[in-house]
Amino acid sequence: MSLWAVHFKNLESLRLVTFARRSSTVAHKTRRHQKLSTLNSSLIQDTDFVDISHKTRTNIRFFTSGKGVGDVIQYHYRNGYMPFPSGTRGFLYWKSEEEISSLAGALRFRITGSADPKSFEDGCDLMWPSGIPWQIMQAQIATRARYKHMLTQLLAEGLTTESNIHQCRKTFRQEHLFPEITLFDINQPFPVNWEATVALIIVGRGGEMRTANLRSGFSNAGPTGKRAFPFKGRAILRFEPSSLDVQPGQRVLLLRVLRLLDPIAADRRSEGRTVMPVEGNLVKIKDMRKDPAIETPWAFDIDRSNSALARALRLLWPEEGAGKGREMDGEHRSVG
Repeated sequence: MSLWAVHFKNLESLRLVTFARRSSTVAHKTRRHQKLSTLNSSLIQDTDFVDISHKTRTNIRFFTSGKGVGDVIQYHYRNGYMPFPSGTRGFLYWKSEEEISSLAGALRFRITGSADPKSFEDGCDLMWPSGIPWQIMQAQIATRARYKHMLTQLLAEGLTTESNIHQCRKTFRQEHLFPEITLFDINQPFPVNWEATVALIIVGRGGEMRTANLRSGFSNAGPTGKRAFPFKGRAILRFEPSSLDVQPGQRVLLLRVLRLLDPIAADRRSEGRTVMPVEGNLVKIKDMRKDPAIETPWAFDIDRSNSALARALRLLWPEEGAGKGREMDGEHRSVG
C-alpha cells in the first residue's frame, strides 16, 4: 500500500468531529504572544499547543522570528476567508514527503485531544472542506514573502534544505498555487466536483510542472460537441496503475473513488457513457460501441496519445513497481 494510501486511510478513521468534542474540554489556552519552539513533530512540547478555533487569521511566531513578528495563516477562501473550524486545537508540524518528492513537503495542523505531545500520534490532521488535509505547501513557503519566518524556522531545524527551496522557486516561481489539486505522486488523493471538469497540476520528481484537465469519465459529449455532466456531488479520487490485461511496457491508469463527500445526484436528461460513482470502486464507463449494458473501468493509456493529460501523467508514473494498483476482483477494463 502506498504512503498516500496509508495516510488517507488514517485520516478516514479519525474524523474531525471526534476531536472537536474531545478537545473542547482542554483547559490549555494559547498565549497571546506565544512562540513555537519547533515544527518537528518528534520534538514538540506542550508549550507548542495552540488553539486557533474560529479565527479567520492567526499570527504564528517562532523563537527564530525575532521580536513581535510572525507569519499569518488562514483556513480557506470561499467568497471571503472562512474561520478555522471549532475544535482546531493541537500542533502545527512539518509533513515531510521526501520519499515522494523533495518538493512535496507541507505545513499541516494536527488536531489532538490535549496539549500532551504524546497525543500527537492519536490525533488527525485538520481538513479542508474538500476532504484534503489543510496545508501550506513548501512551494508556497519558498515563493511567498508572507511565510519568510516559517521558512527560516524550517531551514534552522533542517526540515528542508536550501536546495529544495531553490528548486521550488525554479519550478513554481510566482505561479498561483492550489495545494488541493497539486499532485506529486500517482497515488495522491485529489478532490473532484462531479459536475465540472477536473483541473490538475502535476509536478514530476525532476521539478517539471504541467497542468491538465480530466473530463473523460465525468462527462458525456452531446451531439453538438458540448459536454454534459450527468452527476452532481463531490468526492475524493486517486489514480492507480493497472495490471489487468496490460501488455509488457504498457502504462495504463485507472481512477478509484476513495470517498464520496456528498450523496451523488443524477441528471437523467444527460444519459451517456458515464456510470454512477460508488465509494471504494473504480470509476466506470459504459461500452457505447458494443453494448451500453456493459460497464468497464475507466482507463487511460498515458503513452497512447500526446495530449496535455497524457504528458502530465507521464511525469508521475512510478519508476519501479508499475502496475501495483488495487483492482477489484472480477473487474475488466478497456483502454481509452
